[in-house]
Amino acid sequence: MKFLLKLSYLGGDFCGFQVQKNGRTVQGELGTAAEKIFSRRCDISGCSRTDSGVHALEYYATVSAEGDTAISPERMPRAINTYLPPDISVSSAWAVPENFSVRRAVSGKEYMYLILNSESRNPFYEGRALFYPGRLDLDRMEEALVNYFEIGSCLDDITKQELVTLTGDSYAITDKGRKVAQELAYDLPRSVRERAVAAVLRCQTWARKEAKYSARITEKADGHCTVRCTVKGLDSELFCLELGAPDRLSAELVKKQFILKGNEIYQLLINKLTEEEK
Repeated sequence: MKFLLKLSYLGGDFCGFQVQKNGRTVQGELGTAAEKIFSRRCDISGCSRTDSGVHALEYYATVSAEGDTAISPERMPRAINTYLPPDISVSSAWAVPENFSVRRAVSGKEYMYLILNSESRNPFYEGRALFYPGRLDLDRMEEALVNYFEIGSCLDDITKQELVTLTGDSYAITDKGRKVAQELAYDLPRSVRERAVAAVLRCQTWARKEAKYSARITEKADGHCTVRCTVKGLDSELFCLELGAPDRLSAELVKKQFILKGNEIYQLLINKLTEEEK
């Protein structure tokens, strides 16, 4: 008999989904619970692997036990939840053919990253959201150039591996890090290298635009904002314009559009200001 389960879990205390020799896993807990229900060892398969600490709002797994069972799909969630720990819960179950593969049946995955962008922590978000008290670079996040979760996690990992060192607010690559980087340059798949290069080029393009067309936001006590837009050239300011915005969101939009279309806006204003009256 084979069941397809829909479940959710808090991944904070798990070493991912797949069974590990030295660590608690979701697959291991499901297997233990299923064995108590069917009184025999069961095969547990997940729709995909998840990393250590990752939570799941909607995850699918199959439980396969030899022979028939008196437990119906409708009763399966309550039965298995009886033996599951509080950080895993099965909400639905269906009977599926023995040749059903939950991994091959997956049509897509969706990941959700939560950022608590606040000056103070919120205990309800501990372990579920990245606490980031600083100013987020929303423009680059929208351009998919910055992933604060991936950057923070990677920097922490490579620091522990002594590939980089942290001094104050600056990271420096070590000799060990340089050696690893040189080896990866040849071992990484070409598609991965090309995506990395493309991301760097997009960052450089944005940095050049930002250097020439800058916009600084000043927020007032009542929530209104002023956006100071500047066009630079030959080490001097060619153009400066201050615009009022009703809120921070509008100000961020003005800033982004000015950096992206600074030259177009500048040329349009120059043409309008210098054209002769008819």
